[in-house]
Amino acid sequence: MNELISVIVPVYNVEKYLAECIESIIKQTYHNLEIILVNDGSTDSSEEIMHQYARLDSRIICISKKNGGPSSSRNAGLRTACGTYVIFIDSDDYLEEGMIEYLYHMMDHQVNVAVCGYTYVDDSGQALPPGIPREEVFPEESIYSEPEFWDIYFEKSRAYCVVVWNKLIRKEAIGELEFPLGEDPDVPLGIYHEDEIFVTGLWKQNIIMKCSPEKLYNYRVRNNGRALYISVRQHGDNIDAYIDRLFYFADRKMYHELSLIFDSILDLLSEMFGLQEQGNELMVSNSFRNVRNTAIRVIFLPVSLKTKLKAAAFWVMGRYYYALRTFVRKMKKEPDRA
Repeated sequence: MNELISVIVPVYNVEKYLAECIESIIKQTYHNLEIILVNDGSTDSSEEIMHQYARLDSRIICISKKNGGPSSSRNAGLRTACGTYVIFIDSDDYLEEGMIEYLYHMMDHQVNVAVCGYTYVDDSGQALPPGIPREEVFPEESIYSEPEFWDIYFEKSRAYCVVVWNKLIRKEAIGELEFPLGEDPDVPLGIYHEDEIFVTGLWKQNIIMKCSPEKLYNYRVRNNGRALYISVRQHGDNIDAYIDRLFYFADRKMYHELSLIFDSILDLLSEMFGLQEQGNELMVSNSFRNVRNTAIRVIFLPVSLKTKLKAAAFWVMGRYYYALRTFVRKMKKEPDRA
């Protein structure tokens, strides 16, 4: 079979990297592609580069829209896409030549999503040393059940599981699902970690996922870009994505996974307090309120006593919970003086 695959690329001010990204797509060994480039209000020459390539390759469709963020651009691409399958590519990254064909051949009648590994590269495209920016272990090639998939998430590689750019997705599995835009009118450009919420939404469609460790995608870690800039807002959006996943686990009665993600939420909020500075107090306050509201709901779920006590302590003590946690951890490390 030679089914049409839609490749959706949000584009915003990436004139330095865009040509490499587009060329890596048009040179794919799988040729039946619909390449949708969505210009998200770029102010550099990105749009011009898009149209230059569109004149050279009839498979390229160019869309231009007002700046609205990656979620808005991906949704615009989804509405245009006519392929049986969809893949999302970040416009500062690039693919190995056989990536799409490899993922396509992983698909069969029961698989909805095919996933591959990736390499972190620097600004010039050189592979970063292992462990930078994080330690990750990719799973062996196999079809994974949902509990097995979340084991990979918690024990091996969170990014592998929840980013969208290393996944070929059957379009009918997406249905009416879209990337979240965010509800804060003061943050008009969408949210960070939008793909995490999207992938969790895919699991709600009862998908079957096949994973591979093959490193076929090159993810660029830009020195001065979003990939290395950890902000209060990013932490807040990450907390929101984790809370969304927590209640997904609650609906699925996956209480062990729920306890693990609750721990991650508390850790993220602690980091967020450390980043707080003048001007972002409201974002920190909103995240604190969201986590506190989540904690009270966790108390009444059938989770372990340890998780209930942790949630109750945080709900009662608020920020002072972290001082208690630090004290308890320090006491556990104290040598026996007897």
